[in-house]
Amino acid sequence: MLLRTIVLLWVQCTNN
Repeated sequence: MLLRTIVLLWVQCTNN
């Protein structure tokens, strides 16, 4: 699902 990918990318951005 696209939302899943968006969440993963968002988590990486916030983790940085």
